[in-house]
Amino acid sequence: MQGDSSRRGAEGRHFLPVLVIAHVLTASIMVLVLHQVGTVVLASVDWDLRVGVLAVLAVGGAAVDVRAVLRGGMAVGLARQTPKAVGHDPRRPWWVTPIIWGTDTGLIWTTFRVSSTSWALLAGALLAVVPPWAGAVYGVAFAVPLSVSVLTGRGTRVGQVGSRLTTVSTQVAQVAGASVLALPLLVALIG
Repeated sequence: MQGDSSRRGAEGRHFLPVLVIAHVLTASIMVLVLHQVGTVVLASVDWDLRVGVLAVLAVGGAAVDVRAVLRGGMAVGLARQTPKAVGHDPRRPWWVTPIIWGTDTGLIWTTFRVSSTSWALLAGALLAVVPPWAGAVYGVAFAVPLSVSVLTGRGTRVGQVGSRLTTVSTQVAQVAGASVLALPLLVALIG
């Protein structure tokens, strides 16, 4: 995370919970809306065809992730983050920055993607293959490691400028994401 190093005390203690809540709520709403759109728009499309399309997209995403690991890059996506300036305006109330960051990352598609898993989730929601509550699971899967990192000391400077994401942890996330994306293919081959 990046941000303002001038905020202290109670504001700092509340930064993480506000960011987490904003992220989980936004991810939940994003996937729920896409799921509802897919349910209506694709109502006449065969279930097996939708699952097949998702499996193909997941395998493609896994290939992108493997390529990213080999080249030391990121998954396909917008190469942007929430602007650092958002956290540097002393006139802005302390809670605005974590809400903006949580909302931005909770939209799922608006920032850097370490793995194509995010794209598979969005596709699965639009195809109405994943359950409508999958966004909440995605949000929690982001929030728990972030919270553990911050609370165990690795992220003691939460809200301050600078990244704590190392190349090794990025590659681990990419390999894990590629493995998750390959699961639909494995299920299709076994089933």
